[in-house]
This record gives sequence, C-alpha cells and structure tokens, in this order.
Amino acid sequence: MKRMTGAGWVCRLVRCRDGPAAARCRVALSGLPIDHWKQPLPWPDVSLVMITVPDRTIPEVASSLANTSVLDGTVVLHSSGLEDSQLLETCRTAGARVGSWHPLQCFPASPYEVSWDGIACAVEGDLEALAVGESLAHQLGMRPWRIAAQDKPVYHAAASVAANLPHVLIAFARRLINRGGGRGAPPSDALDLLVRTSVDVALVSRGLEGLTGPLARGDEDTVRRHLEALPPEVGAVYRAVAELVSSHLADTVFD
Repeated sequence: MKRMTGAGWVCRLVRCRDGPAAARCRVALSGLPIDHWKQPLPWPDVSLVMITVPDRTIPEVASSLANTSVLDGTVVLHSSGLEDSQLLETCRTAGARVGSWHPLQCFPASPYEVSWDGIACAVEGDLEALAVGESLAHQLGMRPWRIAAQDKPVYHAAASVAANLPHVLIAFARRLINRGGGRGAPPSDALDLLVRTSVDVALVSRGLEGLTGPLARGDEDTVRRHLEALPPEVGAVYRAVAELVSSHLADTVFD
C-alpha cells in the first residue's frame, strides 16, 4: 500500500474482515479509511480495486463487491498466483474489467524487508485490466509480463518449488549440521556461502550443468551412506531428488 501511495495512487478505502488481520491492518494503515464487510462505508468512486485475500475467499469477496458497489469502468484485480480472472466473473457481469496481478516474490512477515524493485509480475485478464496491471507494475518498479490463464497453475507451482523447497531444505540442513557430536559446533553461518554459491550457479545455468556433488557424479555409494545418515523424513526427500536428477541428468542443457 505504501509503495502504491508513493507512486502517486490515492487510497480511498481499505476493506477488511473482522479479526486479528483487520486489527493489524488498522495499525499498519493508520490514517487511511478502513471499514469491514459487516459495516461498510459508502463505496467511493474509484478506478482500481485490488482484492488481496486467500484464494478460497476471492469469489465471495467478488460477489459482495459486485452486489454493493457501482463497478462500471472500474478495473478489479486479484493477487492470486494460482487462480485466473474467472474468479471475478460477478464483477465482470457488474461492469468491471477484471484480471489477476501476481508479484513473483515472497513476502514474509516482519521483521524481514523485501524489495519490490525488479520483481517480475504475472498479469492476466481483460485487455483494460492488463493495461492497468502492467502500468501499476511499472510504477512500482516491477517487470510485468502477460500470462495465459491456463498457464497459471504450472507457473504458481514452479514459484512454490523455487521459494518453498530451498527454505525447508536449508532449515533442515542447518538443523542436521548442528546435530554433530564432534569437538565443537560449526559456525552459525557455515552453510551460507555454500547455499549462496549453489543458488547463484543454479540461476545462471540453463539446466543441471552447474550441479556438483555425488548426485552430479552418479556416486551411488556416497548417496547410500547419506541416506543411512539422514532421518527418514529427510532421506525420503533426498531420495526423490536423487531420482529426479538421475532421470534428467542427460538433459544438462534445456532448449
């Protein structure tokens, strides 16, 4: 919200559900007009509505918006990475131009700071909504591209693999390396350079040509000893990754 107001947009109203999320919203956005669905303020004349709620509640919110607001000429965007603009069909029927607008970035809770500069942004929907979504992305310092509605599930799955799996695996790797029974604990940042180098190499590689270690070498004995040393739940993930590498290792460069 602050990024948008800093880019020249004027926030006319923030509508939240009751509960802890609404309370946090009121604190974070103090000074802005805030209401909730049970006791809504009169709906202002606006050019853009952003729906930023869990995917499962988007249709409900869209229907409520369509039933209580004048939407002729208004662009309505939701921020789901998985779902397309069809979830906003009730708003479209009410006269809105609809689309989906998804920043390809993770936004962890405070105290983590996330930069918006250079974020890729997937935009989909009606032509008017596409134009507004792309313009908004540019104003926020992002890089928009148009995605087809049918491509959103695989796009979002790829984003989840890239964002979630490294986080989970690094957390378990850190726990494992700190579990050793040697003379002393490793440095708290022992894995940092290893992880950063591996990620940097992966990002500039076209396929698996930058992969190193026993999986790249096909060193079955080392992999077997790793599996013996790992807890079963982590070993299952390791085995799945090893099988994935083994089945695709010949495709080290992707066309």
